[in-house]
Amino acid sequence: LLRSGDSQGARDALLLAIERDPKSADALHYLGVALDQQGDRKRAIEEIEKAIAISPGYSEAHFNLAVLYSQGGAEEREKARSHYRTAVDLGADPSHELDELLR
Repeated sequence: LLRSGDSQGARDALLLAIERDPKSADALHYLGVALDQQGDRKRAIEEIEKAIAISPGYSEAHFNLAVLYSQGGAEEREKARSHYRTAVDLGADPSHELDELLR
């Protein structure tokens, strides 16, 4: 649903998945992605942070959290740098665009 651009359908399906399994790092992460697509950056960050709390080695979640934090002020940009470094250390492909943005 996310790939097809149906962020509302994805959000609804992911909320059901989380209701069934509140500890699903994947569902929480992708709920964050769906919320970001809907313009709810604050809640997107909260959901992806929950995913990382459950699964600290989740490189894609760290990467996406870095992208979200990179859009904020100085304090959030520092968090972005930390999550980006963690994502790359965990095996995520480096992003030239994010590297430049976080300098």
